[in-house]
Amino acid sequence: MFKKIASVKTNLLTTVFVASLSAVITLYVSNWISQDEHAPMISNLAIQQPKINGRNLLDCNDGIYSPVQRRCVDQDVFDAEMKRLFLALGLDTTAYEHSR
Repeated sequence: MFKKIASVKTNLLTTVFVASLSAVITLYVSNWISQDEHAPMISNLAIQQPKINGRNLLDCNDGIYSPVQRRCVDQDVFDAEMKRLFLALGLDTTAYEHSR
């Protein structure tokens, strides 16, 4: 019985130690990443907007950019594409219809 209690106590102490160590490491790494000298490394990971011939593809004067057709389309065409996408993913299309 003493061995069982000692085993439980050891397991509990080990769990607390590992959790504390994980928390401390996470804090140090997050502080290291947030320092200014590492900011350029992180900003380079940002998603670049697609461009062709220096023109931003997402800038549509008369419509919405469609990633399916890779060009600007009317709102009705975009809505139909999104409804088909929702259906293909097994999602309820009313969630998209009410979001506008």
